[in-house]
Amino acid sequence: MSTHDYIISNGTGAAVRSDLNNALAAIVSNNSNSSEPATKYAYQWWADTSNAVMKIRNSANDGWIELFQLDGTITLEDGSASTPALAFRDDLNTGIFSSAADTFNVATAGVERMELGATTVFNEDGADVDFRIEGDTQENLFYVDAGNERIGINTSSPSKTFEMSGAGEPQFCIRSDRTGGTENMGSLFFRSQSTDIARIQVQVDGTIKFKNTSNLDQAMTIDTNHNVVVGATTAQASDSATLMADGEVTAAGFYFTNNIGSAMNTEGIRRATTNTIVFDISSSEAMRLNGSGLGVGITPTCGLHVDNPSNSAITQILDTDNTAVKLVFRNSTVTSNEVQIGADGSSLVLVTGSETRTSIGSLGNLYVRSADTSNASQTLKKTVSGADTIDYLQCRDSSNTAKAIIAGDGDLTNANNSYGQISDSKIKENIVDANSQWDDVKAVKVRNFNFKESSGLPTHKQIGVVAQELETVSAGLVSESIDRDPDTNEDLGTKTKSVKYSVLYMKSFKALQEAIAKIEVLETKVAALEAA
Repeated sequence: MSTHDYIISNGTGAAVRSDLNNALAAIVSNNSNSSEPATKYAYQWWADTSNAVMKIRNSANDGWIELFQLDGTITLEDGSASTPALAFRDDLNTGIFSSAADTFNVATAGVERMELGATTVFNEDGADVDFRIEGDTQENLFYVDAGNERIGINTSSPSKTFEMSGAGEPQFCIRSDRTGGTENMGSLFFRSQSTDIARIQVQVDGTIKFKNTSNLDQAMTIDTNHNVVVGATTAQASDSATLMADGEVTAAGFYFTNNIGSAMNTEGIRRATTNTIVFDISSSEAMRLNGSGLGVGITPTCGLHVDNPSNSAITQILDTDNTAVKLVFRNSTVTSNEVQIGADGSSLVLVTGSETRTSIGSLGNLYVRSADTSNASQTLKKTVSGADTIDYLQCRDSSNTAKAIIAGDGDLTNANNSYGQISDSKIKENIVDANSQWDDVKAVKVRNFNFKESSGLPTHKQIGVVAQELETVSAGLVSESIDRDPDTNEDLGTKTKSVKYSVLYMKSFKALQEAIAKIEVLETKVAALEAA
């Protein structure tokens, strides 16, 4: 067996015959030789006996392509994802290749989908390609949503990193062959990179342990007696630290301990009796919640009851059997210096001295009283009836002299008859003479009228203007407000107009100045005529 150049040289008959036989021998043995043929042709065969490989010359005649081993073993080029070593004739970028020694790869559309080697990797190139495993009746028994980096069990659209779904109750099971005792049957770990941060551990007897920190210290235990123990390995005999239990101060409830394994402290929460929860501080009851309400320092008899009779300086919220008072805020046990809210919720009384609470119902909606309880005029109040005879607001000095009064009928009086506005030039600008008000004042219609009884305003005869009429003369003197239901504040769809009388008076004053100026001119002319 040998190679041949496949050129028959001229020579004697025997020489030519020998040359032909050698060429045929090379052909029939596929140029089998330990070294490649000296003369090479495109698509030429060569049985490389040195490497025991059948080769064929490439189309460019510049290299050899290995086809299979001479013992019949078929071999492939390594290839790549885009040019697999073994591909489909009509889809040359889909097939198999080897990315490294001892590694098998699968590619479709020129993208690596799977690698089998030292590790098994699906979707090696990280493409947005989903992966699923079907069950007997569930087509998405296991689903990888590559684009969203999520895994679903029985769902093709997991909403979290890992989601279990299903028509029934999704279940996750950890099964152990352990049969009893306190041996661990399974744990759920939480890690930060390679460090254990927390663990949930279940024992065969049903004890559940919650552990945290790098040393996995026991943070909480739920034992077989349904006790919940925080910061200790087991419940102490004196603890009985169940979150839901009956008992008194030294019995069951939820209590705090100083150290792991130490006895119960005296701060905690317990269920004292039916429908009663108690909060204990230093073995004493600090707060009690029952069907009547919440009591701080006292058993409640109302919605909120706060008391500390031993300390007169502490702020208290007290209820009373007196039906005239609904709620009292007081800074001492004495009926003084307090805020009172009437039983119907409509009255608020601020007291800076002694006050008899039985009279709160007649004091009005808002009542401010000083230490002088006999001086009823030191009040800010509005009563249900008699508004026309009882003042809404009285302002008095230290000698009880009235300085300003807003009467129940709306009258406003003061001691010095002074009504003003801040008018300093330092806070004003663009100061010029006002325009003539002569025509406006002449056009104002001054009317006599009385208010309708249904309006709630005084019904006696009055003098003044009508807003709609004044609006046609000087619209800026009229304003309006939305009419609302007094109980619901609902917009009633109508508006009520008001007049800015203080501005109207200034317009009249300007017109008066103009009239004076004209009178003075006329007086001068009359004087001249009389002197002629």
